[in-house]
Order: sequence, then C-alpha cells, then structure tokens
Amino acid sequence: MQVFDGFKKRLEVSVRHLSKLVASIQVSYSRTQSYIIEKLNQNLIFMSVHRIISNGFHNEKRDAHLPKIAQINLKDMILVSWGKLRRQYLIHYNPQYVKASLERRRGECIRCGTCCRLSVKCPFLDFNTQYPICDFYTFRSNVCRTFPIDAKDLKDRNRLSPGIQCGYWFES
Repeated sequence: MQVFDGFKKRLEVSVRHLSKLVASIQVSYSRTQSYIIEKLNQNLIFMSVHRIISNGFHNEKRDAHLPKIAQINLKDMILVSWGKLRRQYLIHYNPQYVKASLERRRGECIRCGTCCRLSVKCPFLDFNTQYPICDFYTFRSNVCRTFPIDAKDLKDRNRLSPGIQCGYWFES
C-alpha cells in the first residue's frame, strides 16, 4: 500500500506539473499567434499606405476608363457605410443567413469595381488595367468573397453606380 500511495502522490505531482506546462504552452501559442497576426496586419497596413502614397487616392487620368461613381449625399454615404458594418456582422455572426442568401444569388461579376469603392476605395485594387484587379484576390476577406450577400447590398452598390447594372441578382 505504501508503494501505491507514494506512486499516487508522484503521479498527482506530475499531473499538476503537466497541467502547468500545458497552460504555459497555450499562453505561449496564444502570444505567438497574436504576434503573427499583429505583424501581418502591420504589413498589410504598410502595403496599403504604400499603394495610396504611390498611386494616390484618386487619379482622373488613371481612372478615366472606370465607370463614374455618383456623387452621393451624406445620408447615402452613411447608409453605404452601415451596409459595410452589416456585412461584417452577417459574415461573422450569421453565416447561415449568408449561406442561404448566396444560394439564391445568380449571375457573375462584371468587374466594374463599384463594390470595391463602397464608402472607401480599396487600396488593394489595381485600377491601372481595363478591368480592376485585386492584388489580394486569393487572400481576400470573406466580405469581399461573398459580396453581394443580399439585395440590400445591391441597393448600396446602386447608390454609387446607378447607371451600371450589377452582374448579380437574387431570386425571390
């Protein structure tokens, strides 16, 4: 019995040490993951700022071939910005709605770049070609991948380019 009790005590001590080790590894992993995410975000921000500085926000000559964006009033700008927040919320907190809505979506992108200029012109979009090209297409966010999520998004898009019909539509 004494041998068993000694073994049991050593086993309990080992389990406590192992638990502390696992906890420290989890903390270390979390810190490493946070550090990597922070560095990636810094790099993306640097690249965005570099693109904006080198290309400028808006260049009439460079953007002449693109569809003109309508001058919208403050109310419409607030609604378009609210739409961005709504899409972020849907993507992260209501994926079932997004999935169901995308199943009703028909058509294809006509590459006009209007959705990439909702409220703020995307710094990753290269407008130097006939059709806008996304530099981060394979790494783009889910919000970009799923646009338009529903008819409300098309309504936001049409506030900026009312004369150009989007290639997407939704079945009822």
